[in-house]
Parts: sequence; structure tokens; C-alpha cells
Amino acid sequence: MDSFFARNRLSAYLDRTLPRAEAEAVAEAIARDIALSSDVQAMHKVLGMMHEAGRVPAPTGFHARTVATIASKPVPGSQVAWLQRRLSRIPTEVVALVGAALIAAVAWQRTASQETTDDAPAPAAEAPVAPPSDDKVGVESPEVQVTTEQKATPQEPPSPKQARSPTPPPSARTVTPAPESLPYDPDAPLAYRILSGGDQVLYDIATLADESNGRLVDAYGKLFTPHSLNEGNSFASVYLVVSEDNAPSTHARLLKRSGMEPYPLEGPQPPLNDGETVFMIEAQL
Repeated sequence: MDSFFARNRLSAYLDRTLPRAEAEAVAEAIARDIALSSDVQAMHKVLGMMHEAGRVPAPTGFHARTVATIASKPVPGSQVAWLQRRLSRIPTEVVALVGAALIAAVAWQRTASQETTDDAPAPAAEAPVAPPSDDKVGVESPEVQVTTEQKATPQEPPSPKQARSPTPPPSARTVTPAPESLPYDPDAPLAYRILSGGDQVLYDIATLADESNGRLVDAYGKLFTPHSLNEGNSFASVYLVVSEDNAPSTHARLLKRSGMEPYPLEGPQPPLNDGETVFMIEAQL
């Protein structure tokens, strides 16, 4: 006997209610299958514990739950009960084989339909509809004549007045180039703009300040620490303080570095010592 069918008869086998032939077949299956033998031993232990404990009262509500479960089952003799009994007799292996066959059939049907769709010829393109011909043969329509004349007439090149000169960028209109020589006036402090100076422009200004024996400060006179510019912080304003003796040469170097005409320095200025002058520098990334 198969282990599957033997396991379903273990309870009757232990109660000694099986016929002799089936009991011997179950005993052979138990001796052959280790898992089935362990199940029998476990059931023996459970039966021994039940015999030792004797009868125990049922838990509270057990009778009501049992009656409700029985009431939910189909009535014996009905079509639902008949169907359930028939289905319970079908082995699990048969159900698995039927399911696998159904899945294979559906997959084969989808593959066949897809191949049929791929092999189907593409719809023929519709032929273009010819325009209605004129009743008079050899006479061109006015529209065709006009088109021919337009093609035959050469187009005149645009006159110099019509040709527009390229529009200069906004920066070219607003930026005034610095003159080659701009004298330094110690009584008129200046401010310089450095546009498109790069992300290291503040370090270049700090190098210029060191070479001029000056210092970089903010509007309050505190020392300014140079840093790299980026898209989030693309502008910086700093003051360069130098001695009056180095002011003309510093002015010439700032003028060359900026490339733009400076403008008068107005507004707040850092505190200065005697013999010092200040330049403001606006640097942009």
C-alpha cells in the first residue's frame, strides 16, 4: 500500500477496525516508511496520554461551536454534499495533473494566436487619390501657371538696408571698456568690477593684495577670508586697503585685471589708518 493511503488509515489501524488485509498492508507501509513510522509512534504517545488523563470536561462554548460548524455544512443528500463527496475521492495527484494540463493548454493557445498575428500580412497602403483633371487637355490651370512663374523668377538678394547687424549681448552694451591710461586720483576712491572671473577670483585678489602690501577687509574693517565661488554663492564684494604710496600701482593692476572702467566708490567704507587708501572690488563667478 502507498504511504499516502496508509497515512489516511492510521486512525482505524490503531483502533483495530481495519480488515485484516488492509491492516497488513498498512503495517508493511509503516515498516517501509520512516516518516510514517514516526507518525504512528507519536499517535501512540497521544493515545497513552489520553488514557492516563481520562475524561476531561469540554471547554466553555465547545458544544455551541460544534453545532454551528455542523449547521454550516451542506445537508446530507443534497447536490452540494454529493459533489463534495465525489471531489474528496479524487486523489491529489490527479488534480495536480489536470491543473498542469490546463496551464499548458492556455499557454499553447496564446502562443498560437501570437504566431498567427505575426504572420498576418500587413494592410496594403491606400493609393493616393488623383486630383480631378481639367476638361481641356493641354491647358494648365491658373494656379499651376502662377507657381511656374514664381519658380522661374529669381529672388533678389536682400538689400544692405534690410540686412540686420547681429545684436550685441547685454553685457557688451552695459560694460564700458577701461581706457588704456586712467590717472589715479587719491581724493576719489574707486570701485572695480571683475565679471566672469572664475571660481578662484577671490584668491587672485588676495594674491594681488599681498603683492601690494595691503589687506582685504569687509565693510566693517574685519579681515576677509577668500573662498571659492559657486552657483549658489557666485558674487562677493571686498575692500582692498593699501598705503598711499602703493595706491597708483595697485590702481593700474586692478584696472588691467578688471578690463572695465571703474566707478566712484560711494556708501560705507571700512575704517582706515593714516596714509592708507581703499579700493572696492566686486567679483563675480
